[in-house]
Amino acid sequence: MALVLMTAGIAVADTFTVNNSTGPVADYTSIQDAVDAAVDGDTILVYPGKYVENVAIVNFGTFPYFVQNLTIKSQSGDPHDTIVQADNLNNPVFSVISSGVTINGFTVIGGRGIDLLESDGELKNNIISDGGIFVDASHINVINNTMISIGISVYDVSEGILENNNVFSCSLGGITISNQAHGTLVNNTIYENDIGIVIDDFADGDIYNNTISGNEVGITIDGNSYGKIANNYFNNTMNAQIDVPYLGIYSTWNITKTAGTNIVGGPYLGGNYWANPEGTGFSQTGTDVDGDGICDSPYNINANNTDHLPLCIQNVPSAIPVADFTANVTEGQPSLTVQFTDLSLNATSLEWDFGDGSPRSSEQNPVHVYTKEGKYTVSLNASSSGGYNIETKVDYITVSIASSSTGGSSSSAGGGGGASGEAYENIAFKDVKTEDIIDGLEISYVFDDEQNPIRYINFSALRNYGRVSTTIEVLKDRSAMVDESAPGIVYGNFNIWVGKAGFATENNIADPVIGFSVAKAWLVENGVDENSIALYRHSEGKWNYLDTIKVGEDDPYIYFEAETPGFSPFAIVAFEEDESISIQESMPPSEVGVSPVEDKDTQPESRGIPSMSTGSLILVLVGVHLLMRKRS
Repeated sequence: MALVLMTAGIAVADTFTVNNSTGPVADYTSIQDAVDAAVDGDTILVYPGKYVENVAIVNFGTFPYFVQNLTIKSQSGDPHDTIVQADNLNNPVFSVISSGVTINGFTVIGGRGIDLLESDGELKNNIISDGGIFVDASHINVINNTMISIGISVYDVSEGILENNNVFSCSLGGITISNQAHGTLVNNTIYENDIGIVIDDFADGDIYNNTISGNEVGITIDGNSYGKIANNYFNNTMNAQIDVPYLGIYSTWNITKTAGTNIVGGPYLGGNYWANPEGTGFSQTGTDVDGDGICDSPYNINANNTDHLPLCIQNVPSAIPVADFTANVTEGQPSLTVQFTDLSLNATSLEWDFGDGSPRSSEQNPVHVYTKEGKYTVSLNASSSGGYNIETKVDYITVSIASSSTGGSSSSAGGGGGASGEAYENIAFKDVKTEDIIDGLEISYVFDDEQNPIRYINFSALRNYGRVSTTIEVLKDRSAMVDESAPGIVYGNFNIWVGKAGFATENNIADPVIGFSVAKAWLVENGVDENSIALYRHSEGKWNYLDTIKVGEDDPYIYFEAETPGFSPFAIVAFEEDESISIQESMPPSEVGVSPVEDKDTQPESRGIPSMSTGSLILVLVGVHLLMRKRS
């Protein structure tokens, strides 16, 4: 147990440890308990694990209830293995009202993220998902953090230095400076937000060396605010939206021409690089006769804002692609032939998902034949060295015996059908869960409804992807996307989709498994043995056996787990004694239309992401599975 030594009324800084899982015995099992025990200057070292709590660090009152200059950091230094998740979603995960506080090396999920009021300190090396950083009347350094879904807000006469942060997929502003606050933004990457940077309500910012791309609007500046903005890379749908100033203070968009490597590799510093996704931005098309990397003419952003030294280097990073497509026909009868036309911009490679479980295509303008009735969601993934972009059109193709082939878009069907292309009347139950996909974490979607025999979907995340949904359609009969029933005696048919088209690939996830249950009463009723249970996946026109193992049981159910190379239609089956197979074997008995070859991943779009809740046994099984994967 850590000790606090007192000498002449002065506390000697100490280190407390926190661990709520396997590993060394620590001083505390919760971060809040360690904070409550800490005094001025202490360090709290948190071992890897998941901590569900809201931590308050305050300096109200007198000793021993007074704490400042406190450092809270992960023992590993890796935010992927030390997670703090909000217990109360209405409160911040970390609430700071103190001075000299450092929070370092955590994944912070939910609540309001990290909230600072009348404080100063440092936030660094954290991943913050579904909860932003809120700096109120404080002085703070925010360094090397990753922000997902909600950005960074500095307001109410605050001072913030924001450096080397990645801010993406945030609604409204990725970084907001407001209400008489001042922000210094250096070397940040701000992308795929509604608005990259917001400066408003009598605020100002020094904005240098940032990459601001893929946003709907790069930067907005209110008429009572201003910025000093130079050597940034802008590539957005609209780069700047600036109100007419009414305080007589104008933003500046360049510094004096100075020798030095600029953000796009040119030999001089000056203004900013102005691009757009179409490749027609001012810097992309401007001339540079003397080859100094500065455009020959200034860039007039609007009547009151001019970049006098816009950068003009042609060999800049590729623009982010913009995916788009159309089709010559969107409705018709089975055997409907559709000619797709690519309308994407800045793409060097394409991947089409036609939504019917067929192999994907890399052709630019493919022709595809839809043989079965249903509504099909089509997705196009356009990529280049500058990144990728996915355009998904839900229920874009309608195939029906009653339809006649016409042009134009189809309308969405009601109920549980649609996004997968499954026939509405064949869906008995639909279950959707949503999770945050964070690079390096083990992701688990847990399902606990008794109508759904699928208990969990687990995999390792290989990149940050924001909120992603898994959809399970429990079917009344075999999927409308398959030609024949699975072999053996079928316990249940399902469609399983993880994320939108293009997500569940080896570039984004690893080691996906499906956990499911089978009722013991069903085994008795059908005269089959538990050792014959197997999970089959339909892909490339045939049913494929998946390696299946038993992982547990209770009074009503036996629980199994199977590895899968992708997501599409599935069936849980059993075999009678004379054709029984062991669930430990990798091959089923010979069946017509059954292939032992591992199949390629195909899936259409689905929406949403799950939170974990189920019976205690399921939680134990999921926990054991994740622990074994983590140890391996």
